[in-house]
Order: sequence, then structure tokens, then C-alpha cells
Amino acid sequence: PKNMVATFEQLLEGNRALAGGRPDVAARAAADVVRKEPGNAFALLLKGRAALAQGKNREAMAAFKAYLTLVPRSADAHHWIALAALRLGDRARALAEEEAAIALDPRHASAIALRAGLLFSMGRADEGVAALREALRQDPASQTLGLDLADLLADAKRFPEAETEYRRVLERRPGDGRALTGL
Repeated sequence: PKNMVATFEQLLEGNRALAGGRPDVAARAAADVVRKEPGNAFALLLKGRAALAQGKNREAMAAFKAYLTLVPRSADAHHWIALAALRLGDRARALAEEEAAIALDPRHASAIALRAGLLFSMGRADEGVAALREALRQDPASQTLGLDLADLLADAKRFPEAETEYRRVLERRPGDGRALTGL
């Protein structure tokens, strides 16, 4: 409707600002829309992403939780809550949020990778490696998952396995800097 054009343009500008590295502008745009329309899901999402980009982790979590009341099947919102929780030092909460994200989207590569890293940091490296191997089995073409697995294996000092994974990535992308560095 015609009366929504201004709101749409304001959110679009906020989204552009966030993409352009100006999270403060995005936060102001989102907050203005949320004040007028507390149930605007996109504004809540933008508010959370802007807060996350500014390091305002508690504010980000609150915005993503509000977003989840409107869009309960958002794996991304759970993943972003996990990032904020991790920045606040709450690894258990971060792990729970990543598990919620993966339950909604079993192929959410960022959630899978962070979950594996969290498991590793909690002394559960074998579980993290197994989770990444399973994700890579389901999506064998994923370079990101392959690199995440190789990095985790290297961190776990399982160097022969890490080398194998780095070489698999390099077979597909010979100039991959992350794989070359890891190798």
C-alpha cells in the first residue's frame, strides 16, 4: 500500500547502510520503524543485525528474540543470538541457539561450524569433528564446511586428517588462501 512506501524505503536505506559498514545509521532507521510499528519483523531483524555489528550484544539478542516471536522458524535469528551469546561469554547459550538453528535448517553451514567450534572449546572436539564430517557428507561440495573441518582438525592437532581435508579443498580450488595457509 501507498502508506507503506516510506517505511519500506527507510528500511531499505537502513539495510544499505548496514551493508556499507554504517551500523549506526541502520540502527537509527530500524529503531524509528520499530517505534512506529513494533511488529515490523524486518525492522526488528535490522535492529538486531545493526546492534550485533556495533557490539551491542544484549540489545541484539533482545531484537532477535522479538523477531523470533514473529518469525519462529528463522534459523538465522537463532544463529545470530548464538553469536551475541558467545561474545558475552555464554558458550552454553550459544551452543543451545546453534542447536535450535540446526534443528530448523540442518544445512545452515555457519551454525554447524560455530556449533563445532563451541563443542571443541568445551572439550568435546570429537563431537565437533563428527558434526562437521556429517554436514560435509550431506553437502560434499561445500568448500566452507571442508575448510571448517580442516581447521578444527588442525586445532585438535590431528594433522594428517587436517592435511587430507585441506588437500581436498585445494583439488577443487587450487589457489584457496585459507587452505594453503592451513596446509
